Amino acid sequence: MRKKNQLTYLFATVAGAATAATAVQYLIQKREAEARLRVGSALIETTRGPVECAVIGSGPAVLVSHGSLGGYDQGLAIGRPLADAGFTVVAVSRTGYLRTPLYTGPTPEAQADAHAAILDALGIEHAAILGASGGGPSAALFALRHPERCKALIMMCTVSQRFTPSTAQASPIFSAIISAMRSDFAIWSLLSSVRLALPLLGALNPEIQKRVIDDPARRRMFEGVLRSMFPVSTRQIGLENDLLRIGHMRPIPLDQVATPTLVLHGQHDSLVPVVQAEYTAAHIPGAQLITFGDGADHGFFISHYDEVWPQAIAFLRRHVGNTGA
Repeated sequence: MRKKNQLTYLFATVAGAATAATAVQYLIQKREAEARLRVGSALIETTRGPVECAVIGSGPAVLVSHGSLGGYDQGLAIGRPLADAGFTVVAVSRTGYLRTPLYTGPTPEAQADAHAAILDALGIEHAAILGASGGGPSAALFALRHPERCKALIMMCTVSQRFTPSTAQASPIFSAIISAMRSDFAIWSLLSSVRLALPLLGALNPEIQKRVIDDPARRRMFEGVLRSMFPVSTRQIGLENDLLRIGHMRPIPLDQVATPTLVLHGQHDSLVPVVQAEYTAAHIPGAQLITFGDGADHGFFISHYDEVWPQAIAFLRRHVGNTGA
């Protein structure tokens, strides 16, 4: 009995130490993330209200309208290949995300106007816009409402019509994110598990090893997108607003978009079905649709990096300008 009690005490001590170490690691990483976010952007007063943004690169401008559960940091992660190719990337935090308040523009229409307002504040006359996932409605509406400012439109795994995530709820990734979105610790634990599991997945799947782990550009984007989900408490208002707006979205008159448009989507996207891309391309006059197979899901722009980004860069050079990079 004494030995049993000693073992119980030992296990309890080890478990307690492990729990304490995990808590300390979480708090350290949360403070580091908050500090990184504060110094990585500027909060700029515009005619539509405050807008947080960061700018990298030089050349013709491309504004990145990030996806749900993101922020300007996700825009930077996604836009890095464009900056490397000779474009100026303007990465904004859409309303409700990070330091951009919801009152700057809760609707997709108001967010589109906020995109124009931040360009005004930065002294940028014309820009292309890239909408990712939940950032698609405001990107399409920017092209529609400000055609004289918008040189080109890229819709990447985007929502473009009313969409409820009922079909996506079958996805384990979606379910896990939704369950974790109200807790910084829960989302941190989820993302930590993904990072820990990646080497094992790479060992089991040569394609994951080749497409994510061994390629520095893909790995950088993968890590950047993961980081852009944490802390979730600074993004929760924007995410809940996105889900509300997308679920009740009025039809966007896509047939009136006159901007050159490229639509990119993964054929196996379980979060935003490819029918959204097909709808977009069918309704925007002259839009070019490119879908990707071979397991391309919502993160196809990472897994199929070498196929996606040359297409996007070539499109932008045709319609925004030849950077010479």
